[in-house]
Amino acid sequence: MQQMLFPKEFEGFSDREIFELLIKANQFEEFDEEFEPDFLYLPKVDNSIWKNHRFELYETTDCYHSFFYVKNSKITFLLEDMTQTEDDVDRSYRFVFHSVDLEYFFRTIDEVTNYLIDKFPLLKTQVSTRDFNRR
Repeated sequence: MQQMLFPKEFEGFSDREIFELLIKANQFEEFDEEFEPDFLYLPKVDNSIWKNHRFELYETTDCYHSFFYVKNSKITFLLEDMTQTEDDVDRSYRFVFHSVDLEYFFRTIDEVTNYLIDKFPLLKTQVSTRDFNRR
């Protein structure tokens, strides 16, 4: 499980390098010239790593490149804000990298989910069967 949350391919890289590594993992090699030139030295990793570390909250995050990884009992979010980007621009280079205690994150998700189900009972059928407190 730990290998999936923080793959060996991330070892020795900064948050920004991990972010760019994940962006590169989702690009076809013929588009390498569009990749950030300062990070061309990064290895090309399997697209499954991109899939495992990308997250979205439906339509609310479509203006962000959003990734995460887990290491040392912390979840680190890697975000690039694309909300004020011109239509013909692929990247904004406005980043937020933030780490949170993993147990705190799970408790917060659990509390928010329970609150929403309590206030909107019809959501109960829409919630994943995953219980964040029983990993």
